Amino acid sequence: MLKLVSDEVEQLKKRKLSISNDIEAMIKSADDYADKAEKLHDLTYIVKSNSLRWAGKDKDGELKSISDQSEAARLRLRDC
Repeated sequence: MLKLVSDEVEQLKKRKLSISNDIEAMIKSADDYADKAEKLHDLTYIVKSNSLRWAGKDKDGELKSISDQSEAARLRLRDC
């Protein structure tokens, strides 16, 4: 039981790191598109930028959920 919970905590840490990296990349790309839109006066880049920002916010919700799951798993691990 202890090994399973420990493995779950590690897996959640990896997912959390992966999602955090995804969010950072989305934000950077969104900023790049916004800069490009400003330079070229092209609204299609604003649409792409906004789309990435919304996707980043969705991922942020997923990150919160994983953080909650991770905390619950740590509590189970501590109780073992």
